[in-house]
Amino acid sequence: MPCSLLDLTDELIQDVAFHLHRDNFIPLPSFHPHWSNFASEIDHEVSKDYMNFRSTCRKMRNLCPAKNLHLIIRRWDRLLDWTLKAPPAILKAVRRVEMGISPYKNLSIITAWPTLVHFFSLLPNLEELIIVQAPVCHHQPGSVTQTSDLTPSPLNFLPRLLALALRTECEICQTDLYNLLIPSMPVIKYLKITSQLYYSPETHSLWSERNGNRPVSITHLYDKTLNLFASPVADSQIQMFPDQVPFLETLIIHCSTYPHKTDPMHHMRARQCPNNGDHWNSDYRVSEQFDAPFALFEDIISLDESQFREWMTYFNRFEKLKVLDWSCCFTIEKLRPRNFGFNRDCKAWSKDITSDRVEDYEVELRSAMRHAATRIFKAIPTLQVGYFWEPDGFAEYDAASDIAEWYRWEWKRIVEGDGSWDVEISRIPQHFDAEFTLNEEGTVEWPQIRRTIPNLPSN
Repeated sequence: MPCSLLDLTDELIQDVAFHLHRDNFIPLPSFHPHWSNFASEIDHEVSKDYMNFRSTCRKMRNLCPAKNLHLIIRRWDRLLDWTLKAPPAILKAVRRVEMGISPYKNLSIITAWPTLVHFFSLLPNLEELIIVQAPVCHHQPGSVTQTSDLTPSPLNFLPRLLALALRTECEICQTDLYNLLIPSMPVIKYLKITSQLYYSPETHSLWSERNGNRPVSITHLYDKTLNLFASPVADSQIQMFPDQVPFLETLIIHCSTYPHKTDPMHHMRARQCPNNGDHWNSDYRVSEQFDAPFALFEDIISLDESQFREWMTYFNRFEKLKVLDWSCCFTIEKLRPRNFGFNRDCKAWSKDITSDRVEDYEVELRSAMRHAATRIFKAIPTLQVGYFWEPDGFAEYDAASDIAEWYRWEWKRIVEGDGSWDVEISRIPQHFDAEFTLNEEGTVEWPQIRRTIPNLPSN
């Protein structure tokens, strides 16, 4: 029987070390769609216990090499320190980076860009990069050099990067950073961006030239857009999008308008057939913002199916698409029963009545969603999972921005052994306050950012 840690086999010691390193339990990517605003998972402390464990003796250091480190950089001088002073073994151990370096008035982007390229080239095992602010943010018209004037590096300086999240508030940086970075990411799979569903054909052509004339390898896209109301037939930018990302399997689009909360532009509503309560008629509408009258059945029902056919045909062009969330609002004629809590004036039986009403409502809602999801699955044969957004509380306010809560319902295609399939609706939806969906990434204009740019601190 082992008497000490050193008496354990090498495999057991490495297993203990694995469970001490918290990065092993953080998914890749660690970032979320724009509506899901959890705190960042990037944390210096994730490797603390692991690094302490390996520092106990030479045997532990040999069995447990430094790896999967997180790095958060918020100052230019700190980036320079890492570039010039960090040990090569530590640089090779960095797996995730979050960069939030402000631009500076007295830091030329002509200098900053090659410095950034050199810094990232020192991190050969970097797999996830989150950019909150970029020191190359400069978009002043008439200036000698703007961010859009910079050219991508001829080197694949991010050879193992799988996940990129562009979380800058600057709307122009979202596009410019994508164009600068993507050509140097030969294995990129996960992307978070505010793009209006448009990507530069020149950037993708450059990526393809460097990678055996293959299309861009992105498989999971979290996109925020303000223009999902545009017709996919009439809008040339939206029209070319599926051809640019042919390997896309997961598409999650966050529709957002002022004040940057979830604001669905696609709406689906369902009404029970008069003579058959198990059957539903569904209606589809696309508008520039959340359409409360349509969602509440306050306008004349339109059976025009052209918008539904247009968008389902469009999504079907993603030939490998398996998961789709396009912020589609879904309602039925009934409103969700409100639960305002209980107090000393409530009778005990009122609790059961409220619960029963909610249960009856959700049975009807799931039935309607099952009908609508069946239509969508038929239109998109590759699709396996989709989502509807149920608003709550909006009927009590005048403005769409006052939606109180959201329920996000998941529906799946369940395929049987003989190839037939059915639809399964989740019994418990995700439920969150509308404030949780607040997201200002890619929404701030350059003049506003320019007013807040500081000078580079002197040493």
